[in-house]
Amino acid sequence: MGKLPERQEIPDELKWKLEDIYATNEKWERDLAKAKQGRERIEKLKGTIKSGPSLLHALKIRDEMNLLMSRLIAYSNMRKDENNADPLYQGYADQAMSTAVGLQAAGAFLEPEILALDAAAVRTWLEEVPGLEVYRHHLENILRLKAHTLPAAEEKLLAGAGEIAQAPGNIFRMFNNADLKFPRVKNDKGETVELTHGRYIQFLESENREVRKGAFEAMFETYGEWKNTLGATYLAAVKKELFFARARKYESSIEASLDLDNVPVAVYDNLLKVIDDHLHLLHRYVRLRSKLLG
Repeated sequence: MGKLPERQEIPDELKWKLEDIYATNEKWERDLAKAKQGRERIEKLKGTIKSGPSLLHALKIRDEMNLLMSRLIAYSNMRKDENNADPLYQGYADQAMSTAVGLQAAGAFLEPEILALDAAAVRTWLEEVPGLEVYRHHLENILRLKAHTLPAAEEKLLAGAGEIAQAPGNIFRMFNNADLKFPRVKNDKGETVELTHGRYIQFLESENREVRKGAFEAMFETYGEWKNTLGATYLAAVKKELFFARARKYESSIEASLDLDNVPVAVYDNLLKVIDDHLHLLHRYVRLRSKLLG
């Protein structure tokens, strides 16, 4: 009783239809081969960006490969999400990400070459070359980030480290979604059921305090048993962010993250201050909720 149903036991109308992305695995594999061949197309663009039309041509090829990789990654990862323990789609997701990193490394020269151009000339091309206007925000953003863009060889090195950089997140996702198992708990009917990520919120919204308490303790005691592993994984993620921030000459990982969206650190700091100044309202809400729930 209370066992989580297997995916094959769920009616098809309640499951996503990934065949709308790729009808068969074979079609996905053909597009993966096409994406791998795209690396050569991108590398041939190196040193060719000398005019507005050549810049537009390079950006269009990059976009074409990015769209192809988006489909490949979406399909492979969503197939993997159906069962994170399935080695076939683990392999698909790994191949897709590996190919994406390879393409990114191949095109690492693009932004340094754009920055080597005269900024005034680039802005003139935006006005004169049909089709380039759509890239105005993108190109202005590249120019804005000039101080944090490295020479082509160094950009390629950072891009090539993409798979390594994703390791902490990948390790946690596999641990959290495939390997970690929670104990059985009591539901509102007094039945013993398997605790899962999906059922946890449902239990926390129960009117029965013992159900809420049991689910909360079962989940976090389980995580607590793995605190050393989780701590080491989190520390690796923090060090990764610090490495890339320092490599790009930022003062902190927060500054590096916010600068991608052109958000000053002062905005972030002010947000924290406003929340802290009004934290008493959250505490009041929690006290009221506790009183009503009993």
